[in-house]
Amino acid sequence: MRLSGIFSAARRALQTEQGRSAARKAADAAADAGRRFGGGKHAPTVDKAHRAARKYLDGGQGGPGAGRPGDGQPPQR
Repeated sequence: MRLSGIFSAARRALQTEQGRSAARKAADAAADAGRRFGGGKHAPTVDKAHRAARKYLDGGQGGPGAGRPGDGQPPQR
């Protein structure tokens, strides 16, 4: 599958509650692994990224598709 197909499938999955729930679990697991792997050294950075991911998944990002993750482009930083 092409990379664009993977992104398309991910966007469609994030439009369902089941997909967002799975993404939340994955974000939680990734954050836990990042904290463990870094030995706490990078915990503030991991926490910041985790909060941003959860905010996006919970629909609090704003902009196009606000409240419906996966509808628009990811926020540019």
